[in-house]
Amino acid sequence: MNHIASRLDNAVRALCPDIARRVEKRSERRSTEIGLWRELACCVLSSQVSYQLALSATERLSRIGVFSRVYGNDSSSVFHQQIFEALSAPLNVEGRQIRYRFPKTKAAQLSVTRDRIKSADIRLSTLVYCKQNDYEKRRRIMSLVCGFGPKQTSMFLRNASSSYSLAILDRHALRFMNVVGLVSEQEITMSSTLRQYEAIEGRFDRYAVGIGYPTGYVDWAVWIVMRAFHGMGRS
Repeated sequence: MNHIASRLDNAVRALCPDIARRVEKRSERRSTEIGLWRELACCVLSSQVSYQLALSATERLSRIGVFSRVYGNDSSSVFHQQIFEALSAPLNVEGRQIRYRFPKTKAAQLSVTRDRIKSADIRLSTLVYCKQNDYEKRRRIMSLVCGFGPKQTSMFLRNASSSYSLAILDRHALRFMNVVGLVSEQEITMSSTLRQYEAIEGRFDRYAVGIGYPTGYVDWAVWIVMRAFHGMGRS
């Protein structure tokens, strides 16, 4: 392990106890059905845009009552149009008016997801809080949520149910894994199928076991360390 890799590894290991303390203080209350739909939408909307923009878009959808009408009688076309119109107008992001980049695509994804879950005659809360292990939940949710890959689904389960057994392999985690020799440069940029994702996740799991903390604690520590590392101009 080279000097930079050693520094990053040491920083992650040093941060894990603090992450464990943060997790212990978190409430384990279950989200409401509306809260879960809001979280799902935010994860769908955050793909390829900033989190703040996705959050602003989600808040607008919440204000117009989209999530409270998911199981209502609105047709697919009406539901889609409501979301499309809401996402098409400029959004206030930290005092600036910014347009969301993909109103048509994301409106379609959320509308299709709503149709799939209604057709399956199941509630989102049942999917999230059932007794299946998190890997099985991820596969099931990916099959129903249009626009969800393994990373977004893992993030959704983390935020919705405080699941720390799955890794959120974002660009920060993958870059860290590359620096410390867990993945190749090619694996960072390739389009990841669930099978490829789980193979890389397995390497991250083994790294976390070596540190002695759950996978989710370690990838949270990695996220913090790599954001600071990139902020120092060393990306």
